[in-house]
Amino acid sequence: NYITKSNSFFAVGELDLGCQDSWFKIFPNPGSGKFNIHFTDPAGKYSVEIFNILGKRVFSNDVLFGAADMPVDISNHAAGIFLLQISSGKKIYSSKLVVEK
Repeated sequence: NYITKSNSFFAVGELDLGCQDSWFKIFPNPGSGKFNIHFTDPAGKYSVEIFNILGKRVFSNDVLFGAADMPVDISNHAAGIFLLQISSGKKIYSSKLVVEK
């Protein structure tokens, strides 16, 4: 999946630029809003963004070299579907996160 931004809205579609299993894993999904992202190549630099279903960014963080795990807490947001986008260089991966309360 991919997210493109045009002015104030986002479009979601299919894009296969990398396999999630090859460079990161996120768990638990679905979850309560507290997730963990495990990077299989901790020597990389990653940008992590999460958007709500309306396209508003609710989380953004850069992971620098040497960080193998990153906790993500969006439990202060309502239950629902969120879009996760992780990028590293030319690799981009987007997936849905499900928050259950």
